[in-house]
Amino acid sequence: ALSIVKKWYDDKHPTVANYYNNLSRMWNAIGDVKKAIEYNEEALKIVKKLYGNEHPDVALYLFNLTAALAASRDSK
Repeated sequence: ALSIVKKWYDDKHPTVANYYNNLSRMWNAIGDVKKAIEYNEEALKIVKKLYGNEHPDVALYLFNLTAALAASRDSK
Protein backbone atom coordinates (compact mmCIF):
# COMPACT_ATOMS: atom_id res chain seq x y z
CA ALA A 1 0.00 0.00 0.00
CA LEU A 2 2.81 2.42 0.84
CA SER A 3 4.41 2.02 -2.58
CA ILE A 4 1.09 2.87 -4.26
CA VAL A 5 0.60 5.96 -2.11
CA LYS A 6 4.16 7.11 -2.87
CA LYS A 7 3.36 6.96 -6.59
CA TRP A 8 0.52 9.43 -6.07
CA TYR A 9 2.08 11.70 -3.48
CA ASP A 10 5.48 13.23 -2.86
CA ASP A 11 7.58 11.36 -0.28
CA LYS A 12 7.11 14.27 2.10
CA HIS A 13 3.30 14.47 1.87
CA PRO A 14 1.17 14.16 5.04
CA THR A 15 -0.67 11.18 3.55
CA VAL A 16 2.63 9.33 3.19
CA ALA A 17 3.44 10.17 6.83
CA ASN A 18 0.05 8.78 7.85
CA TYR A 19 0.75 5.51 6.03
CA TYR A 20 4.13 5.23 7.74
CA ASN A 21 2.43 5.83 11.07
CA ASN A 22 -0.25 3.22 10.39
CA LEU A 23 2.38 0.69 9.34
CA SER A 24 4.33 1.48 12.48
CA ARG A 25 1.29 0.76 14.62
CA MET A 26 0.67 -2.48 12.73
CA TRP A 27 4.27 -3.68 13.17
CA ASN A 28 4.12 -2.80 16.87
CA ALA A 29 0.85 -4.70 17.27
CA ILE A 30 2.28 -7.87 15.73
CA GLY A 31 5.48 -7.61 17.75
CA ASP A 32 8.08 -6.38 15.27
CA VAL A 33 9.16 -3.42 17.35
CA LYS A 34 12.27 -2.70 15.29
CA LYS A 35 10.17 -2.15 12.14
CA ALA A 36 7.61 -0.19 14.17
CA ILE A 37 10.31 2.23 15.32
CA GLU A 38 11.77 2.52 11.81
CA TYR A 39 8.41 3.38 10.23
CA ASN A 40 7.47 5.74 13.03
CA GLU A 41 10.74 7.65 12.77
CA GLU A 42 10.10 8.13 9.05
CA ALA A 43 6.60 9.45 9.77
CA LEU A 44 8.03 11.83 12.38
CA LYS A 45 10.64 13.19 9.97
CA ILE A 46 7.93 14.04 7.46
CA VAL A 47 5.51 15.75 9.84
CA LYS A 48 8.23 17.69 11.65
CA LYS A 49 9.50 18.99 8.33
CA LEU A 50 5.97 19.91 7.22
CA TYR A 51 4.57 21.35 10.45
CA GLY A 52 7.36 21.95 12.94
CA ASN A 53 7.51 20.46 16.44
CA GLU A 54 4.25 21.86 17.83
CA HIS A 55 1.70 20.14 15.57
CA PRO A 56 -0.81 17.55 16.88
CA ASP A 57 0.44 14.95 14.37
CA VAL A 58 3.93 15.30 15.81
CA ALA A 59 2.52 14.65 19.29
CA LEU A 60 0.61 11.59 18.07
CA TYR A 61 3.61 10.11 16.27
CA LEU A 62 5.82 10.78 19.31
CA PHE A 63 3.28 8.94 21.45
CA ASN A 64 3.36 5.98 19.06
CA LEU A 65 7.16 6.01 19.04
CA THR A 66 7.17 5.98 22.84
CA ALA A 67 4.86 2.95 22.82
CA ALA A 68 7.17 1.12 20.40
CA LEU A 69 10.25 2.00 22.45
CA ALA A 70 8.54 0.81 25.62
CA ALA A 71 7.60 -2.45 23.88
CA SER A 72 11.21 -2.93 22.77
CA ARG A 73 12.40 -2.44 26.35
CA ASP A 74 9.78 -4.88 27.65
CA SER A 75 10.81 -7.55 25.14
CA LYS A 76 14.41 -7.61 26.44
